[in-house]
Amino acid sequence: MAYVDPKKSKGLELCISLLAFHCVKGSHSGENLAAIVFRLLKRAGITNLDAEAQISCFPYVINICCQHTLVAFANHSLDDDDEDDEDDDNNNDNNGNNNGDVDDNNNNNNNNNDGDDGNILTKIHKFVKAMQASGQQQEAFESLIEVGNTLKYWHDNLNKPIHLKAKKSILDSKTQWGSTLLMLIWLLECRRFLLMDKEWSHIADMVGILLHVMVKEKTPVLAGAIPSLKRFMSRWERHAEMVPRLRAPIKLGLKFAYKYYQRMDNTTAYVIAMCE
Repeated sequence: MAYVDPKKSKGLELCISLLAFHCVKGSHSGENLAAIVFRLLKRAGITNLDAEAQISCFPYVINICCQHTLVAFANHSLDDDDEDDEDDDNNNDNNGNNNGDVDDNNNNNNNNNDGDDGNILTKIHKFVKAMQASGQQQEAFESLIEVGNTLKYWHDNLNKPIHLKAKKSILDSKTQWGSTLLMLIWLLECRRFLLMDKEWSHIADMVGILLHVMVKEKTPVLAGAIPSLKRFMSRWERHAEMVPRLRAPIKLGLKFAYKYYQRMDNTTAYVIAMCE
């Protein structure tokens, strides 16, 4: 393992230590393996202090930003093109400093606020859950789409018949990367079953925001995590400038991106660029 030791008196120094391929004495129990790992780390001078070495999981940080942004759609009006961000600026500056500490785990849930029937995401979750209640429900839904296609029940905004694909319903999960985006795309393809035209436009806005995150549905390696997070924040900032009505919910998501990005300044992790 190669790592940078920032505690050397002469500045940054590249160190190398063999942490694998050691003989494990005793049983291969979790307790014994953990003791061996910590002993090897201590011998190499590598600490396990969170403040010095912790880097938040990249998908976890992105998921937090997305979940808070989606929740903002239920708590903020998107009708006005000119958003007044003054109240939000009082609680959060441009550097992501959060004057009121927010519990990420309490807010990073599945947006399932089933008590609020006016919440668009609540309607979506109820609709998808109804489709997945049983195999018979799913088959009935697919049959309904096929019959509607045959009898030309489905029309676009210009009242022209359209053909819907009978795809299996998708319910998002906070532990599945990109599942909310897949659920919303599936629902947009179904259309006109449950929501009004205005609400469909809001779903399209959500898809537009999430697509900026899912441009490359691939988790970066450690060296690419920090640059990837910066690119993600830049894409959202540009999208907020281009679509003013989405500025408030995007800004809420960016608040958590800034928060976790700043935490990296307190770590001893560095991005080393190597070239020929």
